[in-house]
Amino acid sequence: MSSKSIRTIANAPWSRKRYLLPLPILSVLLLGTALASPGLLRMTVNVFDDANLTILASVQNVVHPSGPDGKLVGLMTVTNHASTDTRITVGTATIESLTSANGNPDGRITATISFNVPLTVPAGATVKVPFSGAFTGSVMNLHFGDSFRVSPTVTWFSVPASGAAQGPYTYAQPKTCTISGTPLPSSVWTETTACA
Repeated sequence: MSSKSIRTIANAPWSRKRYLLPLPILSVLLLGTALASPGLLRMTVNVFDDANLTILASVQNVVHPSGPDGKLVGLMTVTNHASTDTRITVGTATIESLTSANGNPDGRITATISFNVPLTVPAGATVKVPFSGAFTGSVMNLHFGDSFRVSPTVTWFSVPASGAAQGPYTYAQPKTCTISGTPLPSSVWTETTACA
């Protein structure tokens, strides 16, 4: 066998690898684009807010616009205003669309979002953690200006530098939130919420 033949055989696999390597990366990008619909739903829900703790949930993406496979994903921003560390052991919220007529849940969308716990937030600090949550219904049934009932369940302990943790404290007060801001032409709606 000539040295020329040996070089051809040795180089052939590298040539194939060079052209095939990008294919898995491209497949992942296409799959992500097909499953995620970032323009369908952007909102920030005030899950909890008092003198010691603020929790905001920002929906940033929708995976499958319709349930039961639908999922909301985003970031939870947790700010500890207290002078001691706060350890959160439960952090969930149920979001239900409401009818404009009587303010009752109408079933267009119901989602329960949560983040991983326990989560310790140092005194005076802000941390951002991912959340996700499945939903039933469809985001395509939502319109700009719709209202939602947000029912949080947040349980936490105050953790002083010395001594035993104080608590648990639990917050579970439902609130009504209405979308405000400017809708984007390519979106169902976007922007933040005003909660009462």
